[in-house]
Amino acid sequence: MSGIMLLLSVSICLLCGGGSSVSLRDTLERGSVSLNEMFREVEELMEDTQHILEEAVDQITTESAKSSALNLQSNYPSETKRVMEPRQEAVQVFDETDKQCMVDEDCGDLNYCSYDMESSKCLPCIPTDMPCTKDEECCSDEMCVWGQCTANVTRGTEGTICQGQSDCRPDLCCAFQPELLFPVCNPKPGKGEYCRNHPNLLMDMLAWDQEGPRDHCPCADDVPCQPYGNDHKPRVLRHCKFSMIALVRPLKSNRLCAEKVLTNSLKRPGDIMTTIPEYYTGKNVLITGATGFMGKVLLEKLLRSCSGVRNVYVLVRSKAGQSAKARVTDMINCKLFERLQEEQPGFADKIIAVNSDLTQPELNLSKEDRSILTENVDIIFHCAATIRFNEPLKDAVQLNVLATQKMLALARRMKHLQIFIHISTAYANCDKDLIEEVVYPPPVDYGKLIDCLDWMDEELVSTLTPKLIRQHPNTYTYTKALAEYLVQQEASHLNVAIVRPSIVGASWKEPFPGWIDNFNGPSGIFIAAGKGILRTMRASNDAVADLVPVDVVINAMLAAAWYSGSQAFNRPRNIMVYNCTTGGINPFHWGEVEYHVITTFKRNPLEHAFRRPNVNLTSNHLINQYWIAVSHKAPAILYDLYLRLIGQEPSCRFSRSEDMSGTLRKLWSCKTPLAPEFPHHQLKNCINMSFKTNPLEQAFRRPNVNLRSNPFTNQYWTTVSHTLPALLYDGYLMLTGHKPRMMKTITRLHKSMMVLEYFTSHSWVWNTDNMTMLMAQMSPEDKKIFNFDVRQLHWAEYMESYCMGTKKYVLNEELSGLPAARKHLNKLRNIRYSFNAVLAVIFWRVFIARSQMARNIWYFVVSLCFKFLSYFRASSTMR
Repeated sequence: MSGIMLLLSVSICLLCGGGSSVSLRDTLERGSVSLNEMFREVEELMEDTQHILEEAVDQITTESAKSSALNLQSNYPSETKRVMEPRQEAVQVFDETDKQCMVDEDCGDLNYCSYDMESSKCLPCIPTDMPCTKDEECCSDEMCVWGQCTANVTRGTEGTICQGQSDCRPDLCCAFQPELLFPVCNPKPGKGEYCRNHPNLLMDMLAWDQEGPRDHCPCADDVPCQPYGNDHKPRVLRHCKFSMIALVRPLKSNRLCAEKVLTNSLKRPGDIMTTIPEYYTGKNVLITGATGFMGKVLLEKLLRSCSGVRNVYVLVRSKAGQSAKARVTDMINCKLFERLQEEQPGFADKIIAVNSDLTQPELNLSKEDRSILTENVDIIFHCAATIRFNEPLKDAVQLNVLATQKMLALARRMKHLQIFIHISTAYANCDKDLIEEVVYPPPVDYGKLIDCLDWMDEELVSTLTPKLIRQHPNTYTYTKALAEYLVQQEASHLNVAIVRPSIVGASWKEPFPGWIDNFNGPSGIFIAAGKGILRTMRASNDAVADLVPVDVVINAMLAAAWYSGSQAFNRPRNIMVYNCTTGGINPFHWGEVEYHVITTFKRNPLEHAFRRPNVNLTSNHLINQYWIAVSHKAPAILYDLYLRLIGQEPSCRFSRSEDMSGTLRKLWSCKTPLAPEFPHHQLKNCINMSFKTNPLEQAFRRPNVNLRSNPFTNQYWTTVSHTLPALLYDGYLMLTGHKPRMMKTITRLHKSMMVLEYFTSHSWVWNTDNMTMLMAQMSPEDKKIFNFDVRQLHWAEYMESYCMGTKKYVLNEELSGLPAARKHLNKLRNIRYSFNAVLAVIFWRVFIARSQMARNIWYFVVSLCFKFLSYFRASSTMR
């Protein structure tokens, strides 16, 4: 309309301007005219202008009627539609968008308009007790209270949405709620309660005079907000909900105050949160991946600490001729469940094995089992996934992405589901340096990728995999990132939380220290170092080794389900993500890990060690390759050759060495936000110390591991410390008539280390605000039972129990064999000294004894050393 009016105005100006010029020209031609003639000409001009305006208005009315008769669809894109009525302005405009509605009234009863700048659509109203962002989203006469549709509520009471102070009762205030994304009416803190004021009193008074929502509420009854204690810091408001970053900051200066704030800040006023065991009482829980490492610990902890749980359904597939029930029976008879068996002898009655295969359509569930699950399950823990780093992309998508999609489809059918916990990994977004507790967009659309993989053959997929995963180091992290985004997109109507663990290791405290039952993750590396096979590894000594005990991860998972399941009103509409990591507060480096592990295995050696434990870390590729050849391959070949000569089988055996290619395939995945950093050089120290103190039996060499960030240095030491000893050992085996095996073991070990180089050479920063908030919500008793605060974790003690756990529970070596293992380790030490002495004699005879210059240099160095020692001896005598 504004364009048409502008066109009319220009036309009038042109007409008036043209008329004026004609009259002036006529006047000049005729000479002087009377005043009456001039008035008459002006009247004629005005009449002509009026006729022109009336004709223009008639033309516009005709064109508008034709446009209305076209009756365009309301969601027709790339066109402009104006719905015109007589003497009224347009009521709807659709311009290059796809919109079904503009306001809630366009959708009718029991519907609301979900509107944004690009598109909008009508959605059904939200039922009672479900998350909401405005009153119009709720059904009937319900209102959105504390982010949850609630019935029988009066506007202006606690938790109702407000836009200004006048929308709330006089004893309440309207304050912003970042967690809920909108302001609500909050109670004012009373005398003795925590509060927060503006640093400038005048600015604080001016801010309160404003009508709009505030960042925090003032004290009730005009009580001033005063500093608390000796730190002269104002108390922080109890009920107003600030951003989590603001809540965490006081931890550095006033921990007691911050913990008080975190404990009360997110609770709904008037509500008393149940304890974690009370929440699980009477609940039916479904667990996928229950036969895996984390699944077993989750099952044991849930039954032991939440004894009131009704039933636990575990999805298990038949394998190797064993039924699902038989596999579960074998699992609960292992050492992990001994404590539970003592405390609750009848715990097995609560475990219900369900035959299922996550790779099959409809999860391969029978109709009866599906009906039971949809009618009874309240909580889901989706732990199942492939943990192989180098899994083919098609298989990784099948197990990590499509299986999650099928589980979500099953969850949507469940009538009583309260929370769906998806277990991801802290390295799902390892292509970023800073990882927030949010779901990031994937590198490709997961739907299109799935469609493409359906028709591609294995060879084509293998060729395209590097281009598809881009900056991701392997298919595991790549598919985990896709699975997170799939959960966000396809679980919009479900209560979902994502837990991202980092490097999952042996248990810290529960069910007992050091429990581990597999070679996955760092366990295989530790055992290889304890046996003396692993001597050098490419890693950065200063990089953080983000290890987290498995019981810490499980406690965080149970607490996350409790919080999101019981406090839906406090949960933002976005999915809650928990970065379960240790590197931010309690740092531990790979260099320290190496030291502690090697020391432990030297004190408590493993049986039949190949060499004394010793590991070197290097970041240089060439040096790493050299030491792999020298310290790994060469000794392995020589040792195999030796065994063949004496007619024996190789004495260096892993209980499951045939699976060594997958030893390190599990992503080091649960990062604990409250734990200190664990640098790589600290990890190295832990490894060396642990295995020197507690040696493994039949060690190949004495434990000694070195971390090297230089790839060239690492390659050099790999050749010297791995390849050459392996070649010598295999040569010995061949001479004695035995099959050489050491080089095969070294080759598998090198493949595993290559997969891990990316993670041992880099460090990341994870935001852990949600983990801090979660701990603050727990009662003191729950914090003891479900402890995941690893600020108390002492890394040296943990690494020793970890190494001893690999000896006891993975290799099944009894502590009674320690004296013999230590004797064997001392024997390897003497062999090393003798070998070095022989090398020194050969070096002297070949290089020094035959050259006069070399002898002179040698005598000069020896004389300097003698004078140096004599000087110190004389100094000590004078004192």
